[in-house]
Amino acid sequence: MSRGITADMRAFAEAVSKRPILLVEIETNAGAVRAWSGIGTILWAGKEFIGVGTFGGVSAPEETTDLKATGATYTLSGVPTSLISSVAVDMRQGLPARSWLGGLTEGGHIIADPIVWDEATVAVPATDDGAETCTIIVSTESLMATLRRPRTIRMTPEDQKIRDATDTGFRYVADLQDRVIVLGKS
Repeated sequence: MSRGITADMRAFAEAVSKRPILLVEIETNAGAVRAWSGIGTILWAGKEFIGVGTFGGVSAPEETTDLKATGATYTLSGVPTSLISSVAVDMRQGLPARSWLGGLTEGGHIIADPIVWDEATVAVPATDDGAETCTIIVSTESLMATLRRPRTIRMTPEDQKIRDATDTGFRYVADLQDRVIVLGKS
């Protein structure tokens, strides 16, 4: 997948000394959860990202030229067990998950315009419980996965009302099932 890259990011990529970072944003029912691969809180695009340091991990999303769905796995270790219930309640399959690859200046500021590394949807949120802390594992799948899902759309008034509550065009469809229509001379 080709991506646009700014002059600042190109200079960062070509520099001898680099400080790469990963920014992650995962939508939940309670709002977006934002994290980055460093320590402390960092501000980018008007949003705060909380540093997870060595407690966070990411599997690289696979890019292919084939039409197949791929994904990534985001892991956060050392989470207090008291927060597990919020993961079970707030994390939902199908919500957006995004990540960006960026860099830091020597002063610790984000270089303008990190590039999109992955755009996907949450596939399976899971937890691995320990005695006092646990690990949260969020698997994502690429947007290509939606192409494989069957679309079950019926030509019924009930299904049409989901799309447009004022449309009554399908109200006669049920009557057509038993009707005999003669074409031509009889």
